[in-house]
Amino acid sequence: MGLGDTTVCLDGTWVRTDAELVEVYKRRITAHGFSGRTMFYRDERQHQSKIEQYLELLGRTVSPGESLLDVGCGYGSLAPHLPDCRYVGIDLVPELVAHARQAHSGYEFRVQNVADCTETFDWCVLLGVVNAIPNPERVLRLSWQRCVRGLLVDFVDQEKLDPSTANLNRFDLRECRSSIAQLGARTVEMHTTSSVWTIFLARKAVSSRSIVDPAGT
Repeated sequence: MGLGDTTVCLDGTWVRTDAELVEVYKRRITAHGFSGRTMFYRDERQHQSKIEQYLELLGRTVSPGESLLDVGCGYGSLAPHLPDCRYVGIDLVPELVAHARQAHSGYEFRVQNVADCTETFDWCVLLGVVNAIPNPERVLRLSWQRCVRGLLVDFVDQEKLDPSTANLNRFDLRECRSSIAQLGARTVEMHTTSSVWTIFLARKAVSSRSIVDPAGT
């Protein structure tokens, strides 16, 4: 399995389209509620562990007033803990977005595909996203087009995930680094964790002329 895969196995079903992906998450919401289990984590503790790892990186990366697009925001678990920034969260699953709006009313959440997003943001975040979707390379590329300064994304390491695990994509991390570099990244940092994923922080070469205000002001 790799970035170029067009299908992903989730709950024993091969998922090929966004519509099929949404149905998988609707079933998981029914089974597990709004929790880490729904998002394919072992438990809520594992989910929170990844959030904390992202927050540590974002805390020293995002400057006050910068904008951030949370691609595949789920039920908004990252939003209330972020450093000061202009936040927008998008997700394909209406039930997840509805819960995020209710739980975190001070933030903007949309039912939206990143392919349909036209604004530009300083940063994009893909927390857990590419590991549980078909066409991860496409989503990564589209997210890269939406950011000015760079993005954070994590990949499940094929060397760490139990081969008997049916769910999720798993990746060759060297291939992932090469693919991000080919998108035009100026630098690519790899942050290994004690879990099965590695977080990548990719930065673009930025000039003051390239900064775009997503609010249009």
